[in-house]
Amino acid sequence: MKNKMKEFFAKLPQSIMLIFGIVIVVFTTVAFANGFEALSVYRVYQLLGIAVIAGALMLVAFSDIFIKKMNQVLRAVIFMIPLMITTLVFALAFSWFPTGSLKSWAIFLTIFLVCFAGCFVIFLIINFIEKLIRGRKYTEKLKEYQNKKHN
Repeated sequence: MKNKMKEFFAKLPQSIMLIFGIVIVVFTTVAFANGFEALSVYRVYQLLGIAVIAGALMLVAFSDIFIKKMNQVLRAVIFMIPLMITTLVFALAFSWFPTGSLKSWAIFLTIFLVCFAGCFVIFLIINFIEKLIRGRKYTEKLKEYQNKKHN
């Protein structure tokens, strides 16, 4: 367990920064589209708070540090539900949009789901590429072993 925690904390900064970058780009794009020309430092720290939580959730859900074998869809659910709750809590606590507006809620949920879907697709592509590379390495090692055995 100690090694797992070391690995978790070693990978956590990269996960946080990946998500923080995505969150900043999305949030500023939406803000600029709605006529805001600046993002307050206070809001940046709020977004960093979400990124820290999301980075930890991402490692728990999508790495093999804690969960060895699980369907990718279930992993996505393990990631998405707590992240959506966290994001909703932040949005409500820090008044990101007028909560009485059905249109604001629809836009918020659409943005969240689109961002999640995009990130999930990117994750699946990266995971697929890593498996291909790993498979090629195993094939090369097997060929080396077979050549040594026959010589």
